[in-house]
Amino acid sequence: MDTQDVLRRARQHIEAREFDRAESLCADVLVTDPVCVPAHQLMARVWLGRNKPDKVRDRIAYREQLPYDEHFVEWGLIAEEVADLDTAAKIYEALLQRDPQNAVGLYRLGLLCLERGERDRAVGLLQRALRAHPEHAPTAFELAQCYAEDELWGLAADAYDRGLACDPDNAEARTALRVVEARMRELAQLPSSEVPLGEAPTQRMRVLFAGRENVHARQWIDENGRVGYSPVHEPLAEHLLDLHLQGSATLGVYPVRADQTVLFGAIDIDIRKNARAQPVTDQLRETVRADARRLARQFDALHLPVYVEDSGYKGVHLWIFLSEPVPAADVKRFFEAVVQRVGPPDPALQWEVFPKQDRVAEDQLGNLIKLPLGIHLKTGHRCLFTDLDGQEYSDQEGFLQRIQQVERKDFERAVSRLVAPSVQGGATGSAQTLREAFPEYEALFKGCPVLIALMEKAVVTHHLTHDERLVLKCVLGHLGEGGARLIHAIVGHCLDYSESITQQQIDRTPPSPVSCPKIRQRLPEITSTVNCACVFTLPEGGYPSPVLHLDPGFTKGRSLNADRHGPLVDQYVNLRRDYQRLNRELAQVENDLRYALDSSGQDELRAGGWILRRDGEGRLKVEIDLG
Repeated sequence: MDTQDVLRRARQHIEAREFDRAESLCADVLVTDPVCVPAHQLMARVWLGRNKPDKVRDRIAYREQLPYDEHFVEWGLIAEEVADLDTAAKIYEALLQRDPQNAVGLYRLGLLCLERGERDRAVGLLQRALRAHPEHAPTAFELAQCYAEDELWGLAADAYDRGLACDPDNAEARTALRVVEARMRELAQLPSSEVPLGEAPTQRMRVLFAGRENVHARQWIDENGRVGYSPVHEPLAEHLLDLHLQGSATLGVYPVRADQTVLFGAIDIDIRKNARAQPVTDQLRETVRADARRLARQFDALHLPVYVEDSGYKGVHLWIFLSEPVPAADVKRFFEAVVQRVGPPDPALQWEVFPKQDRVAEDQLGNLIKLPLGIHLKTGHRCLFTDLDGQEYSDQEGFLQRIQQVERKDFERAVSRLVAPSVQGGATGSAQTLREAFPEYEALFKGCPVLIALMEKAVVTHHLTHDERLVLKCVLGHLGEGGARLIHAIVGHCLDYSESITQQQIDRTPPSPVSCPKIRQRLPEITSTVNCACVFTLPEGGYPSPVLHLDPGFTKGRSLNADRHGPLVDQYVNLRRDYQRLNRELAQVENDLRYALDSSGQDELRAGGWILRRDGEGRLKVEIDLG
């Protein structure tokens, strides 16, 4: 008799609970073929039927002596039946190492991860399983239930629809879908009242949310349940905003316009990825609102109206609207300064500032932000304006009309209020006021036009580069306590001023002041526009430096160290700073890529001629895409 026939008869005996006959048939096969995997697996099921779990586990362990074949997944199922879930998980892990798209292995491991409370990983595995086997209704239904428990109603409805397309007679799933759809209809309601003629909400939204010209973004959800945005190269016209308000489309806007200005700024308060393993609790929602209140209080102190929007998922957006365009760099620095003044966020949360770029290249768009009042496709939630306690306004369309846009002069006043530090000799109204506050350094002010230019830039633009601050430190840092106060007073006008960080930098002032040639090398864009051509009578062994305006002998005997070691030390400091910055940026990009992999339910991304893979320990590796 053929081996397959013998094994088929053995299965029939197991199903009939005739274990002696089944064991005899399996033994006959193993005599002639000791490594026949199906025979060993049927023998394990014989011991399962006889309630001999130790013998089953022994047989499972023996699998390592057997060939790996198409029946490998059966070992995991047997381990599950004997309640050895850790072994089952290891078997499925090994299976997926060999065959990453094995739908059964992905599905079974996903279920085990759910049992172990590894929710995020379970969802990712089930998403991959559904992509590998789109017609497997149980996977779709399991995924839909996970989405519903996480209140991701849009994803849940999509997954139930897909499952019912394959199993239309599943009454339980159809009932669950009706519950999800009812919840979505409830969440999609747009509280509104009649808006006066000529003040349509779409007209108002075009004014408030004017961003990059001739392009907008549209949110999508694909057949695999993934949600994202695609640019649509078409102006954000009123008929499109009508679709957005009706819930037929969900749109976003790219804040930075072609002239590098913006008409609004926003802060996105969201839950960190590592805090999303379980459904959002009321306590976590209150944490989001508490952080929103902290930020809103700062805007209120600056006399700026701020508006709160439920972002439709797990966070909120805080919006500020401007009556005329302001450079994106200025708004970005201002919002970053607000965040720095108020922060840090709660450990479970993260804050993100929009605009995210100072400038956007002509062929780029920058980061987008979703428009309010639309429906978030992942959750089915309507993104409504709320008060600081999370209560939705009853008249959303009317609320749009009441939003105040900040005048340019009021924005600049807010900037001035924000940057005024509390230190003695802190930021004041003008460079001339600074000079008057430090009369002991008048000879230096008169002699060094570069120093005056830096003071004026700090007062007018509220920004100094790293090299500009370094020059200030390496000149004024050698003037004792008064010089330190002057540094604080100048840098205090900058949006990102920090008293403690500035003092730390002053405490690290190098032993010799910076030379005039080094200043010209570091700040050519400033020295080329002012009369940087001082002629000093150099002290013996000295070198030219602005401090000679106060003390003609200050650099006496220092030129050797300054000339020989200064450039090397500067190079080392700059390289260390770049190394630390690149490490921070690399860590952030790696976190973003891991999030992208988790969101897509994959362990591999292909883009730009590269293949990015994540190994079993979560490490990222890059290979050239040769295919």
